[in-house]
Amino acid sequence: MLLDVSVVVVPRDQDIMYFKIFAKEGSLLSSHWSRGIINTYNRAAKGGHTVTAQSLFTETNEPTLVVGDLNVHTAYTDTMRSLEPWERGKGKHYMRLAALRGYTITNMPGIYTRFPDNPILHRPSVIDNTLANNKLLANVSK
Repeated sequence: MLLDVSVVVVPRDQDIMYFKIFAKEGSLLSSHWSRGIINTYNRAAKGGHTVTAQSLFTETNEPTLVVGDLNVHTAYTDTMRSLEPWERGKGKHYMRLAALRGYTITNMPGIYTRFPDNPILHRPSVIDNTLANNKLLANVSK
């Protein structure tokens, strides 16, 4: 089976890269599919972040995966971390909007994604996350 695949980078906000992957089998229009991958590095800036939850978790009709360093902490993914109220609030904001727009976090709870250079001053954490929207979730394994 011959597959014709193309990748398009869709311009988005600073610190977000949106890939659209298109594939077509043969010459029939009904034999095509597309997927989206949104990648981010969400930098802390001026008491907030450079990428808003609204711009990250877009509503889309295609199966989409959001991956990246969100730089937010949640009690669900970082089960061993004692969160400050402001940390908990930021994490809830991102995850609540993600859920409202049909995204589910696929990280295994409690599995660290960041290990500090100096473990005496800093502790491991879960700031890198992967979320799949409802159209893709059935095809993602944890």
